[in-house]
Amino acid sequence: MSRLRVAVVGVGSVGQHHARILAAMPHVELVGVVDIKPERAAEIASRYGTTAFTSASELVGRVDAVSIATPTVSHVDVALPFVESGAGVLVEKPLAAALADADRLLAAADAHGTALAVGHTERFNPAVTAALPMVSGPRFVEIHRLGTFPERSLDIDVRINRKPCELPDPIHFDLDEVHRSYDAERAQRFWRVLVQVDRVLKIFRARFIGKSSPVHFFWGAADLAVTRFSGRTAPEHPGGIPNLADWVTREAYSHEVSSCGFWPGGGAIPYPAFYSYAYPEPAGFAEAHVRPEGAFYSQDFREFAGTVSGGRMEGTFRADNGSQGRWSASKM
Repeated sequence: MSRLRVAVVGVGSVGQHHARILAAMPHVELVGVVDIKPERAAEIASRYGTTAFTSASELVGRVDAVSIATPTVSHVDVALPFVESGAGVLVEKPLAAALADADRLLAAADAHGTALAVGHTERFNPAVTAALPMVSGPRFVEIHRLGTFPERSLDIDVRINRKPCELPDPIHFDLDEVHRSYDAERAQRFWRVLVQVDRVLKIFRARFIGKSSPVHFFWGAADLAVTRFSGRTAPEHPGGIPNLADWVTREAYSHEVSSCGFWPGGGAIPYPAFYSYAYPEPAGFAEAHVRPEGAFYSQDFREFAGTVSGGRMEGTFRADNGSQGRWSASKM
């Protein structure tokens, strides 16, 4: 029995595994791998004993099947010549970047009697196959990604803004010769504080049955926060936060919010503090009674704050708008 001649186009993070699996199949001859980066194509070809190519067109008409794992925007251009040549084609999901392109591929496959498939391989995931017998007629399926999200899956050219946000005199990270010190002990102590604050804010978040954000870290101001949402639209935010585009602020405050968090200290507030604010601020908010005694309303920042100046501070903060949670922090 002759072996099936197969090639892989695109041997990056995902495609390299296509090459690995195909090279191990006894009834398959991996005749080549293609990548626009010559060194990558050569690396994978050497690893699996095949030939490296930099253009998929070199393999059209020379293979029985091809596996395509290139960026989504290139799927139709790469796959169509193989489909028209009569080769079987497997395309990594999604099939194409636009519905019209997907329809072109499907029409070509029908016209040439070609097998065209999309790599929806999760159906073969051992966890999925084990779960299927336990599920009967589900009406709702909730899925959580446990691994780190790979930005490359978005097929977008990601450009990192090298300038810090929310700081009055920012220096581009790669040009900063001023903030170069690192104190491992203080960094570890700060992390320990954040871990404990995260626990407090999660309890606060859990007591609200409406929509709320996860506990998240604002790297610009280095504070840990959680936000509750009413769902009602808010007046346009005036903006004006240093080195933060007004459209970003207005998007963040497009609807009513009630936020609380922990500020490690620095800038205008040089001490560690818990804070709580609402936008827009409801009538009477500033006069609400809050606990413990050390907590106060700042007219400058339009929010409640509780300082952490020494030892341990804990208690309950409560405002008339229903915002409530327990806070606790140790001396930094």
